[in-house]
Amino acid sequence: MPLKFTFKPQLSSNNDEWSMSNSAISEESILNKVKNAFEEGKLLVAEHWYYRGSRSPNRLVFDDYNAFEDYLKTNAYAGDSIHVFDITESLLDGKQFVYGKCPNESGETPTKGAY
Repeated sequence: MPLKFTFKPQLSSNNDEWSMSNSAISEESILNKVKNAFEEGKLLVAEHWYYRGSRSPNRLVFDDYNAFEDYLKTNAYAGDSIHVFDITESLLDGKQFVYGKCPNESGETPTKGAY
């Protein structure tokens, strides 16, 4: 499992059984899969769970491989967990979960408009 890059260290615990046999987000095979998805026009959500972070995950939408890799290199630390989801079909099927426009101070929203 060749790695394209590694991550900055932070607090870690030997009780967490660090191992070379676990999947690494920076494995070339995983990054190539992500890169291929972007080349196919996919839209991906990355869910960033923070190792020993005691907080909820951060979720970001990416449509570009370089932005995804830059995010990892800048914001992720050793031990963090990155889950990637393809949301392309959800957007293309037109099935919105909810919809609404942002109202002004009077509670009005535009019927027309350039979007």
